[in-house]
Amino acid sequence: NRKMLLAAMHAAGFRNYAREWWHFTLAKEPFPKQRFDFPVTAP
Repeated sequence: NRKMLLAAMHAAGFRNYAREWWHFTLAKEPFPKQRFDFPVTAP
């Protein structure tokens, strides 16, 4: 399952963090140095 996740995420433009199999980041992140702090509410 991990290999399937890795292949699917890479195909969608994400790269993985090698030390955590579940951790992915958008490869071409539009704001790589910006950290966002805003509230998230559930519907």
